[in-house]
Amino acid sequence: MKHFALLVVALFVGSSLLLWGCGGTDDVEQVSNIAFTPVPTATPVPKLCGNGVVDTVYEQCDTTAPGSSCPAGKSCVCCACLAPDETLGEREFTVARPPSKFLSSALGGADVSLQGVPWFLQPLRLVAGRPDPDAPAGQEPEAACSAPLVLAQDAIIGLAALDGSTACIKLFAEDSGGNLDCDGGSKQDVVVTQNSNGGDNEDPPVVETYVGTPGGPGSATLILARVVSINLPVGTQPPNCELIDYDNPLSIPGVEEKDVIDAGFAFTTNLGTGFVANPVQGGATVTLSVSADETFSCKDWTQTDARGKLLLPIPGLDTVIGDTVNMLLLTDK
Repeated sequence: MKHFALLVVALFVGSSLLLWGCGGTDDVEQVSNIAFTPVPTATPVPKLCGNGVVDTVYEQCDTTAPGSSCPAGKSCVCCACLAPDETLGEREFTVARPPSKFLSSALGGADVSLQGVPWFLQPLRLVAGRPDPDAPAGQEPEAACSAPLVLAQDAIIGLAALDGSTACIKLFAEDSGGNLDCDGGSKQDVVVTQNSNGGDNEDPPVVETYVGTPGGPGSATLILARVVSINLPVGTQPPNCELIDYDNPLSIPGVEEKDVIDAGFAFTTNLGTGFVANPVQGGATVTLSVSADETFSCKDWTQTDARGKLLLPIPGLDTVIGDTVNMLLLTDK
């Protein structure tokens, strides 16, 4: 039987390869490298800050633009007017449904959440630090004009699926991290791979961050050390996702180990891709690739219902139709 026993986290700085797995002596297998076609190196995205033109969507100021200035006591830092030691601050990302979606390879990437049924939604409280224009370039993610990004408070999202089940997902704030690139040019795609090993115990998911092609201004990655996703079968109680004990989901009658995912994953504003090799239903590797298609803006960072979408790739193993790749696409407006 497939199951998660103990969460293990390994973080490799630089390429930012994250391994999130399960422990125990009888269910841990060697993680397989699942090959996929690399994306050709793209031309770097031109930087906004310092190009002599104030972009009205992303910039409050530009140090080289004629007539561009900031209010008294503030200076132009990475396209934003900030006081000394001031950070970008907190963004209350209020998830809107619609247009937020739960996409799945089971329907070719279509939304598999039940239409007309409200989601249970708690806002994502995102806190961005101060972007550093003098940070060294050539790093992944590129450091110049990027601000550290964290989830400041746990959040729960619940939705009804087309098959009559309910998905309850808790995002844990502890040990979260990431970055928000105010002027663009950094790689912010996320790739999740997992070997299902057919009917045997699956390998832990492998999450790669800061990969792909350079993104535009406002691109961001939010890495979560822990996400718990529970699939409540039809008729399972309680239906209220807020009442669930996410540290002990098997205490819910009807919920089995195959219905629970407890691992680390990452949101992106850019492209998310998922692979499940050796799916339980047989056949080729299951894959799905989706673009969130809307970056943030550091200019309007603290405004609710402003720019920005977040995409979370997450496998769904042992569903009624087999293994799938799912994408939680969250929109703030």
